[in-house]
Amino acid sequence: MKKKFSIVLILGFLFFLSLGISSRFYIKKYLIPVPIAGYTRSSLPYIKIDINKKPFFFMLDLGFNKDSSIVSSCLAEIQNKVFEQMTTSSTIRGNRYPIKTYKIPQLQIDRMKFYSVLITEDNHEMDADTRLIVGKYHTAEATAGSLGSTLFKNTCLCLDLYSSMIAFCDSFDTLKKTLKPCNPFSKIPFSFKNGFIEFDITTTEQSLHCILDTGSTWNMINAPHPPHIPLSEFIENELFFEHVKIKDMDFGSITFHPLPFKGTPTRIDAVLGIDFLADHVVFIDFPNREIYFSKATYENIPRV
Repeated sequence: MKKKFSIVLILGFLFFLSLGISSRFYIKKYLIPVPIAGYTRSSLPYIKIDINKKPFFFMLDLGFNKDSSIVSSCLAEIQNKVFEQMTTSSTIRGNRYPIKTYKIPQLQIDRMKFYSVLITEDNHEMDADTRLIVGKYHTAEATAGSLGSTLFKNTCLCLDLYSSMIAFCDSFDTLKKTLKPCNPFSKIPFSFKNGFIEFDITTTEQSLHCILDTGSTWNMINAPHPPHIPLSEFIENELFFEHVKIKDMDFGSITFHPLPFKGTPTRIDAVLGIDFLADHVVFIDFPNREIYFSKATYENIPRV
């Protein structure tokens, strides 16, 4: 009797153990479309988010290598924030500024919930230093902050600015099966060690080590700035590449604006900004460090 009871007990234990193992490796398939609420005057996308069930509009800035940032007036409205640390951060001009970092329990985008989110308080001087043409391009007054790249480090994110949509997805396979995109994708690996989405593209002249930046209106290329020319005039110039390839796929011509990159932690040759993203679909698989590119077609991510 004792022996029989022991066998039943062991079998029961193995059954529950198998349930635990299977649940650990089971990933629920999902696709969550999120509409882009609007664009700043410099064509940068922003979406609606919720903090403590209070709605805000935050820019989507994947060139910002932090979780998020918020203006001081809106930070004061968040009651359950906890001060974390005082650090410094640099702009692309190479100037460094002090920033205060807090932690909030949760940030929600549609049905996606992000926990223990770090949020920095906007530094007005630093914000002004990121504006390349003062008085012409600036953040819309409707936005309270920005969502940076590291917020999405455990997710898959699809960008379809052509349709004014983004989407969260468990995998690229789910995206393909659900949406059945018309155009093929080119898949390449990317590096994320510095919080920047870094990858390589090929032009007719050279290979470029790039970052993806939804916080940059233009495509930018690293170039020395002649001291006798004002920076605001220098960056108005254009460098045209007739053919740009990502892996083996030709994405046609791309225009870059020159800018000396001084504040990046690694060598960056170019930035792909909204000028490129406006008519391309990009799927970023953060957990597997893979990024997919495709030419946009109408209604790639349908509104629901």
